[in-house]
Amino acid sequence: DRAHVGVFAKAYAAERDRRSAIITWAWDLRSSKFDRDRLYRAHTEADFDFEREGKAFEVEYKAANSKQLDWGKIGGSDAAHTFKRYETLEPFRFYPVWWLRMHEDFLTSPHRKRLIREHGVFDYWREVEFPPHCKPIGQDDFECS
Repeated sequence: DRAHVGVFAKAYAAERDRRSAIITWAWDLRSSKFDRDRLYRAHTEADFDFEREGKAFEVEYKAANSKQLDWGKIGGSDAAHTFKRYETLEPFRFYPVWWLRMHEDFLTSPHRKRLIREHGVFDYWREVEFPPHCKPIGQDDFECS
């Protein structure tokens, strides 16, 4: 099973290990139709055009899979992170997206907090204990560093 290998590619990109990121995406995507360099640049270039490049990725995805990309679903969720389509992300019981090493804006995004809530993690923290890097704010909110 591929077990969300894209997560590892993102970690390599965060470390600026281009070769490992590209090789990992190549294995994960298993298609030459995807521009893996675009994926790497999305994680490393400050002036990356997420809107334009995200549209190009949608075209590549449709050509490779004969269907439209559903950004929020498994398969599309890695791309939704990469191209900053955070509003489309949905919680998955086996794929907690909030811990991924991502763009800084995701870490402070209301969508990260939304996913933590929708996944039931916030309720769990209130019942059991908050992790060291997170703390409750009143009864209905929290923050994580």
